[in-house]
Amino acid sequence: MHAKENEPKTMSAFLSTIILLFGGLLFAIALVYWDKGGYANNWKALWWRIGAFVMFGVGTGFTFYNNVIEPSKRLRCQTVLLQHFVSTNEHG
Repeated sequence: MHAKENEPKTMSAFLSTIILLFGGLLFAIALVYWDKGGYANNWKALWWRIGAFVMFGVGTGFTFYNNVIEPSKRLRCQTVLLQHFVSTNEHG
C-alpha cells in the first residue's frame, strides 16, 4: 500500500527526467546544425530548437507537478486530517 502513495510522484519524476534529457538531446542536435552555418542549416536548427523547447516545456510541467502540486495536495490532506482531529478532541 505504501508504494501506491508514491506512484504519481515517482512517475512524474521519471517522466520529467526522460523528457528533459530528450529535450537536451534535441537542443544539442540543433546546435550542431546551427554551428554549420548556412541558410538551409539554420532552418533545420530552428525546427530542432522548436522541438527541444516543446520538450523542455513539457518536462518543466512534470517537474512543477512533482515538486509543487503533489506536495501541496499531501499538505492539504494532512491539514484537513489535523483540523478534524483537533475539532473532535475539543469537544470530548
